[in-house]
Amino acid sequence: MRNSQYLVSLFALATSFLLFRYFTKITPVRVETDSVIYHGVQSKSGKVATFYGVPYAESPLGNRRFRAPVPLKYEPGEGKEKGVLNVRKKSKFCIQSSLNTSGTLGGAGSEECLHLNIYTPRAAVTQKQSEKLPVLVYIHQGAFLGGNPLSWSYEHWVDRFPNTVIVAIYYRLSIFGFLSAPSGEEDAGFDANAGFLDQLEALKWIKKNIGFFGGDNTRITLDGQSAGGASVLLHLLAYGGKQQLFQQAIAQSIYRPGIKTIAETKDHFNFVVEHAQCSKPGFSERDKVDCLRTKEIATLMRAAEAAHRHNPSWLYHPVVDGVIFQDTPTVLMNKGKISHVPILSGETTDETHIQFDNMEKELKRWYPALPQKDVAAFKKLYPESEFANESNATAAAVGEPLFRCASQTLVELMTKRGNRSYMYRFDERNPTDDGWRVNHSAENWWMFQGTNTGKNGTSTLTPFTKPSQERFANELIAYWLSFVHAGDPNAFNLPGVPHWPAWVNGKGPTYRQRMVLAQGKGSTDMTGSFVETKSAKEFDRCHAVNRMASKLRF
Repeated sequence: MRNSQYLVSLFALATSFLLFRYFTKITPVRVETDSVIYHGVQSKSGKVATFYGVPYAESPLGNRRFRAPVPLKYEPGEGKEKGVLNVRKKSKFCIQSSLNTSGTLGGAGSEECLHLNIYTPRAAVTQKQSEKLPVLVYIHQGAFLGGNPLSWSYEHWVDRFPNTVIVAIYYRLSIFGFLSAPSGEEDAGFDANAGFLDQLEALKWIKKNIGFFGGDNTRITLDGQSAGGASVLLHLLAYGGKQQLFQQAIAQSIYRPGIKTIAETKDHFNFVVEHAQCSKPGFSERDKVDCLRTKEIATLMRAAEAAHRHNPSWLYHPVVDGVIFQDTPTVLMNKGKISHVPILSGETTDETHIQFDNMEKELKRWYPALPQKDVAAFKKLYPESEFANESNATAAAVGEPLFRCASQTLVELMTKRGNRSYMYRFDERNPTDDGWRVNHSAENWWMFQGTNTGKNGTSTLTPFTKPSQERFANELIAYWLSFVHAGDPNAFNLPGVPHWPAWVNGKGPTYRQRMVLAQGKGSTDMTGSFVETKSAKEFDRCHAVNRMASKLRF
């Protein structure tokens, strides 16, 4: 295995590093591509070079609002010299939306946000190493409404394990990235799924340019959590599953709400247009879209949030557009219309998203197209008698379809297609959460040094206080980067951690086995992780739920 001795020694030393979360100023780092020179920054330790806010497409302003991203074109400077970009400062995140979930108006951020953050070992760009490094590309969470890549910073990953290049993608969110015009994009001068197309353009830029930053564009792993996990799945399914922009994928807690067709967004679109004062007698749909392009960000955010208050099922998600996506994700998976790559996927133990202890109300909130008879089928599948109470039954009935079953579907399918795949259950709660549950996104607190995200691109840091916490965080990162390097989470992991078995379909002693990721409770050299067999009831419930994919519209 390439660089194996070097990487193993680095991983063995990982537990001795102190927390590393900040940059100081700053020694410039220079990367020269075919068309431009980038000036980034060097970390305090001297091991990491970071390039903040590297543009990958033209700014989506004016007539480009609601359109597919335009590939970036650099113009040479005077005397046909290469242009120079200073990418040392942290860039603005994309416009955020809260959908008024806590009385907070969205709108923070900037439309000029089609950027990347690139974290690379300094030696990879200053010493011109002949061997290129594997690349991890991260798509952030946030329900396609919010999220700031700076909240999930990767400096400490590269600082501790400096043999990987990591890239984080910014993409348009909420009304700017996922509003749909119901008559179709050509008639309306509109591109559906613009935020997803941003991600796609970013991957094309990475494929073309990451070699200048020390990365190997033939060894790219795509990773994402929640809406990012959904995005990873969508990239595997896009255009009939024929992508060639990455070679492996990590999908964490795949977000799987009900998905609409473009035509089904008509009432939502018209409400937004009316609220933004873009509906006038004689206006065509193109006229309405052109009017929306002239509106201030605050006006559009007020319209977006008013629409959700009017109808909570009106969300800003990818849609079935007949071009990129011919059907909903699970239906396409069930048909095998997917790229075949090695997969690492899983979920947290208790994740769900419920507001009420009423199963029917919650199912209708997330899956409004679900027929009434199938609500009854859910109640039989998740009977209160098999759970502690109605609340727990409802939490499972929502949490499994919404977050927890897609990973099983994905690893079963990839294994069937001959790709080695791995599944996990994350079982360590975020210690800053109230209660006992291992909630959605719990792993992010551990992987990103105590980060909790807030509204409008904000985040707070609650640093680790125990050596065992740092040990567990290093264990997680080592598993993830082992998969990035070798397609196997066992290749370069820490001493003392259990072997993570590949998923096995069919029957046998290793059938349905997955890794349970948990913190060791004793000394810093102990792990709490272990291998389990996924319960037959949960396994069978996920199969039953997936058979209802066309009715759930997920």
